[in-house]
Amino acid sequence: MRSPSHKNIEVKQSITDMQVQLDIEKLSTVLDNLISNAVKYTPEHGKISIHATRTKNDLEIAIKDNGPGIPDANQKDLFSPFYHGEQASDSLVASSGLGLFIAKEAASALQGELRYITSDAGAHFLVRIPLSSMQPNHVQPTEVTNR
Repeated sequence: MRSPSHKNIEVKQSITDMQVQLDIEKLSTVLDNLISNAVKYTPEHGKISIHATRTKNDLEIAIKDNGPGIPDANQKDLFSPFYHGEQASDSLVASSGLGLFIAKEAASALQGELRYITSDAGAHFLVRIPLSSMQPNHVQPTEVTNR
């Protein structure tokens, strides 16, 4: 994967400092796939934003980019295995078609959800993990900080 700096992508983050107990490997799987896609499909000199906050009941993480976005007609298949959108088919971007499927499965394993939010420009994904699912069994305290 090309790094954001190789494409001169501006990455903005707004992350509320918090400590939660969850499976960091599963959360990393979700975020790695979403951020990787954002970098792949965001054009040179584009923008990616990452916003994480803790609400009363959930950990919410939003990832947005100003790439081509996903047409309405393609959104129903977005999380299917081996799905390639029009942008992947029409571009030189290498893709297995598994990233969003894997990310959604990892979010589900955390008893959470991964949704695509329809947007006028770019792609917008929302990860929501209920705080009630963050039990001390098989998890480690994880500090989420704005670095």
